[in-house]
Amino acid sequence: MIDQHFTPPLLASLLVDSLPKKFQPSCIADFAVGEGSLIYAALKKWPRGVNVVANDLSMDTLNLLENNDWKKFNIDFLDTNAIADSQLNKFENKIDLILLNPPFSQRGIKPILWEGTETKIQSGVALNFIYNALKFLKLGGFLVAVVPNGCLTSQRDEKALTYLKAKYTFKIITHNKEATFEKVRVKTSIIMIENIKPTDSQKKIQSTTDRLDPRVFRGKFQMHTASSKILDNGYPLVHTTTLKNNTIDFLNCLQVTNENSIVRGPAILFPRVGNFNQEKICILSSDLEIVISDCIFAVKCKNLAEAECLKEAIYMYWEDFKKNYSGTGALYSSLDKIECFINSLYFSKYAQLKEIAA
Repeated sequence: MIDQHFTPPLLASLLVDSLPKKFQPSCIADFAVGEGSLIYAALKKWPRGVNVVANDLSMDTLNLLENNDWKKFNIDFLDTNAIADSQLNKFENKIDLILLNPPFSQRGIKPILWEGTETKIQSGVALNFIYNALKFLKLGGFLVAVVPNGCLTSQRDEKALTYLKAKYTFKIITHNKEATFEKVRVKTSIIMIENIKPTDSQKKIQSTTDRLDPRVFRGKFQMHTASSKILDNGYPLVHTTTLKNNTIDFLNCLQVTNENSIVRGPAILFPRVGNFNQEKICILSSDLEIVISDCIFAVKCKNLAEAECLKEAIYMYWEDFKKNYSGTGALYSSLDKIECFINSLYFSKYAQLKEIAA
């Protein structure tokens, strides 16, 4: 079952206001229209001469929309065969503006294989929904969507995101506050996709301005299962006790063969539990592979320069960083909290990060 969280009016206005001032659409679509918030926000800005295409999986929701002049469809937009067999397909390459709040939830849903790509690409629900929508976008048109931050950071969606950035001009517009949707804690962002293939210079700009690059992992190796036996083909096991003075104490690392928690540098390592100081923030070099215990977080970086930059940023916002740790006994943090904090550094503190990197 697909989740259903309607777009708040304020968020809908943010999506519409992110478009270029001189942009004037003649045909607008929302393929997960819900209560129609996104379309209504668009019609408030462009009240005349606009055709509307509205689709929703729920017929009950569609029936609540009182606009009889809208072209309405009740199609599972993740089912490409259903789209192809419907009258909706006559709008392919004909829509100027697509506004979306696609389904987010991955409960019980495996990564979805994209159809029509030269190489095998799969993703979560949100990016697959956007990929299907882009087939309807006119050359030079815009797609603006609110998406979960996970689809901009996860390994699951990495290849799909790379594909979109190669085919279209892709921008992250803003990072939304936590309580964007009622009763939903997921962090979201607004993205904009223009149906123009980016130039080499634009690709370079995209690669330097995308602010959700780090990958955050929690170790899975449980220390009580480790053996003191020396293994010739093992990986160093890094635990909180081997993070010392901003370096990894490899001489006192056990050797293990568990490959489920392997981290390859460059990366930043720091404890998941305990009341630690800045000396526990360590950088893993590019040429090293380790296994991390379930008491360690790792943040994968593109290169050592980014790792150094991120470490300095954590120092700069140390008090905010430590607020992610709590507990009645030993202090600890969660993957969601750390991922959110790291992402917030790349969003709201981006100018400062650039200065640090320089």
